[in-house]
Amino acid sequence: MELVVVNGASNISRSIVRGLTSQGTFRKIRLLDFRPYNASVYAFQREMASKGIEVEKHQANSGSSLEIALEGANKVVYFTHNYTSMTSCKNNFLLGTAKLAKKHGVSSLTAVCPVEHDMVYNENLKTSWIEQRREAEKEALEANPKLTILNTDLIYGQDPTHMIHFMAQCALAGKIHREFFFTKEANFKPIHHDDVTRAVAHAMEHPIHDQFKVRGEEKISIKALLNLIEQSCDKTPGSTRALTKIPFLKLSEFFEEFFIGITHDRNMRLLLQHLEDHPMDCPCPGTDFWEKTGQKRQV
Repeated sequence: MELVVVNGASNISRSIVRGLTSQGTFRKIRLLDFRPYNASVYAFQREMASKGIEVEKHQANSGSSLEIALEGANKVVYFTHNYTSMTSCKNNFLLGTAKLAKKHGVSSLTAVCPVEHDMVYNENLKTSWIEQRREAEKEALEANPKLTILNTDLIYGQDPTHMIHFMAQCALAGKIHREFFFTKEANFKPIHHDDVTRAVAHAMEHPIHDQFKVRGEEKISIKALLNLIEQSCDKTPGSTRALTKIPFLKLSEFFEEFFIGITHDRNMRLLLQHLEDHPMDCPCPGTDFWEKTGQKRQV
């Protein structure tokens, strides 16, 4: 059986696809992405080939290329892409995938939307980025009755996400941006990618037309998470210092956004700042997946 993966090049998507293929149900992966021809995807392709699983890469960077790549698909897993510049709008891509999947008669569409892949940037001052994302998710659900949306918290596991990798690098360097010292509202409930894989597999096998939050059990602040990462790097917890705020940093950020767009690191800082300033904005909306389905976390 073939599994079609939209935006499958990130560490999160590869970890979950690796888990979905471990039972031998899927012998072919059709991997769609804005940039499928990078080193990590080629390494994943070789890894899957050693297990007898074919990975067929398709570049999907527009509506027309996405539609062509989805032809003949039956089981589709969508991931919010992890790019912050030089790519299509994340919200529009989810909505486009939902509409095209319905057009092609896809029997199962599961959308995995990790909070760390959100685009925390908005030119419309009247609505927040979370409000715009929720509106897009609502439209996508209305457009496709076969769609299940899984909004995940921070994901950890074998392949570190960009946020975890960035924090580890900063811990080794001994300095990090001040937003990573928030302790009040910038809290998360991290979940292992194996548990996310179980949630995706269940949603594919037993489609539920709804939106769910997929989170871990224990709440942790971003500062406490940094302390755990320091320990894993053989550093003393609390040894990483906050970077000094430069008076003219706002001006440099303006030029950065104008010439190269929002970087991953800047996007993460905006995410943490927003959660600290808006404690009522839950990054993972929807019904609790574990309570609704009766499934259990195992990690």
